[in-house]
Amino acid sequence: MGRKASHVALECTLQSHPNMVILGEEVAASELTLFDITKQICDAVQARAEQD
Repeated sequence: MGRKASHVALECTLQSHPNMVILGEEVAASELTLFDITKQICDAVQARAEQD
């Protein structure tokens, strides 16, 4: 895809006010595993639940 497509996707996504955005480009650059991504999502869900 490339950088430009990622920037467009990010801008479109941010308009919906997500809690988290996962970009393939960033995942590849950070060498994240599926386990790492799953842990980040679970941690975000848990942190949000603790706020309420």
